[in-house]
Amino acid sequence: MMNVLLKQFKKRYFRYSLIPLSFFVVGIIFFTLSSIEVANSTDVNSGDVGFGYAASGVISIVLSLVTSVSIFVIYFFKNIK
Repeated sequence: MMNVLLKQFKKRYFRYSLIPLSFFVVGIIFFTLSSIEVANSTDVNSGDVGFGYAASGVISIVLSLVTSVSIFVIYFFKNIK
């Protein structure tokens, strides 16, 4: 019985660990888009070229860190009991 519960918990934890990973991947994609936007920019006077993509990438990576830490804390405290 305990083995079945442990398998179910591991499946659930793996599913929850995909959330921060997807945030991280989206952040990397936004950073790539920002560098492409800056590289393809012909307007030198525009200082905010790619800034929106970079800001979205930073927000996404911060969300990735916050969710991964919260999932780790929940997992850690469930294992203590």
